Amino acid sequence: MSVGTRGSDRGWTMLGAYVHSYVEDLKWTLQEIDAAVLAAIVDALVEARQERRQVLIMGNGGSAATASHLACDLGKGTIDRANPGFRRFRALSLADNTALMSALGNDLSFEDVFSEQLATVMCDGDVVIAISASGNSPNLVRAVEYARSRDAVTIGLLGFGGGHLAGIVDHALVVSSRNYGLSEDFHLIVQHVVTQYIRRALAGPARPVAFLDRDGVINERPGPHQYVERWEQFRFVEGAVPMLRGLRDRGYSLIVVTNQQGIGKGVMTESALRLIHDEMVRSLAREGVSLTGILHCPHREQDGCYCRKPRPGLIHRAMNETRSPGMRRASGRSCTWAGRRGGFRTAPTSSRRFSTCSMPCRRGSWPPCSHPKLRRVRSACLYGPRMQPSCRGLHPFARRARGVPAFLLLGRVSGCDGRFTDPTSVLDRGVSRCPFSSRAIEPSEYRATR
Repeated sequence: MSVGTRGSDRGWTMLGAYVHSYVEDLKWTLQEIDAAVLAAIVDALVEARQERRQVLIMGNGGSAATASHLACDLGKGTIDRANPGFRRFRALSLADNTALMSALGNDLSFEDVFSEQLATVMCDGDVVIAISASGNSPNLVRAVEYARSRDAVTIGLLGFGGGHLAGIVDHALVVSSRNYGLSEDFHLIVQHVVTQYIRRALAGPARPVAFLDRDGVINERPGPHQYVERWEQFRFVEGAVPMLRGLRDRGYSLIVVTNQQGIGKGVMTESALRLIHDEMVRSLAREGVSLTGILHCPHREQDGCYCRKPRPGLIHRAMNETRSPGMRRASGRSCTWAGRRGGFRTAPTSSRRFSTCSMPCRRGSWPPCSHPKLRRVRSACLYGPRMQPSCRGLHPFARRARGVPAFLLLGRVSGCDGRFTDPTSVLDRGVSRCPFSSRAIEPSEYRATR
């Protein structure tokens, strides 16, 4: 029976069905991650780094490759090169020395290839990680038993329900799948989650990041069902550049997240969009504004993809592609909703939510009140998720903006008494009550902004 697919529609159909089956099974497998055990593993590794203890990793076959991969990512991938005094992980894979392993296996037995290495390099209290799809490998069982006799912290990344190792290690992260490929996929993904999380945790305080939609926030929005297909059609929104420069001056990284379904419809191409964004970056750079990144979704609205706002896919991608994002702000209606779904605090700036205020704009306010979304507003009330948006005598802006969980006006923020405050400092401090009322409200009392 031929299993080839070349020239065979039926072959491609069979392959596609298997790919779908495998991916779906992997999704279910990943849902078995025990968050409490994963947190305990991270804590044990970070504590070992802090106390200059070793992390010794071992496995057989494909798990030996995962052991080498984990040692590499801990030893190199977690380094903060901006910090000369950074304390590095002392990570070592015991599966890498083929000469030593073959000598131990030939002269003693294969069951001793890891325990004998531990007897040579391990110190009391080190961390020992055993990676096994079955959980029953005799050489790993013997090595873990030896490590426990030396008061080591033992960790198991295991499959097939855990096997014998699950009962003797201190922290066992187990997957029930009895497929070697899925078990090894699980272990590799877990090691990437652990090492990338540790890298972020050790990289210092998170940077404040402003997420901005492109159309209608940076450039003028084209007409209904129309798209900016070339640079000549691109027009900056009045006041957008000073707004971006002001955010940059206050230390915010700027990330543009934009829906571009014109690509999915065939109206424009990825290369054409790339040329537009390259020219936009150069134009902003000439004005002293630099962008950290530009992410776009090319799919149509009816495709139901995960990356199209208001779904949080682009926010998650930025989080994973940026070394230490703070994820503090979002601007634009779809950005705001995507940010909330991604679990981040947001600051919507929809012009339909703004109204004229009787308080005059103080001269020298930041940034200049020339952006269309800010033009008619000269001062505003800022309120958060537990603040009363409809109290008596409320500022005109707050009355009109009822039902919106949080607002940040990129100009000046004012209460009814006319005192002005820098909006970024107000939001960063964490306002918990409306300045015009002492009553806090529950989240169920306001509506989400769509």
